[in-house]
Amino acid sequence: MRYLISLLIALTITSCAPRGETKTLDQILDNARVRYQEAFDAGVQGEGDLQTQLASLSSSLEKLLSASDAAQAQEVEDTLRELILHAGFTTRPAMNELSSQYALLAEESEVAPERKKLLVSRTYRMLARELETTRFRL
Repeated sequence: MRYLISLLIALTITSCAPRGETKTLDQILDNARVRYQEAFDAGVQGEGDLQTQLASLSSSLEKLLSASDAAQAQEVEDTLRELILHAGFTTRPAMNELSSQYALLAEESEVAPERKKLLVSRTYRMLARELETTRFRL
């Protein structure tokens, strides 16, 4: 009986422990960047205006990450608002939500770097999904 209880406790404790499924925020951001860059390289070649807008957006996102304040957030929001018009119908609500978050970010004087990283990684993932599907062709 003691053996059974000890085994049950041991299994309960080990089954609740993380099994390498957690990732750091930097890993999440790097994965999102890689996925976006692969989708960008595969799907945007030869589409001049879209390619310029996405390159500008990517540059603004990187500047936002490296800046100590959130001044670049307004430029990101404006570019997302322009891209919403050409995005697929299922991506538009996500783009609108991200755009609203960048507007709120632009109004704040001091923003935690972790918050910016998470928002930028969500933006890269959303852009990658759009490039993998409709590629802003609506």
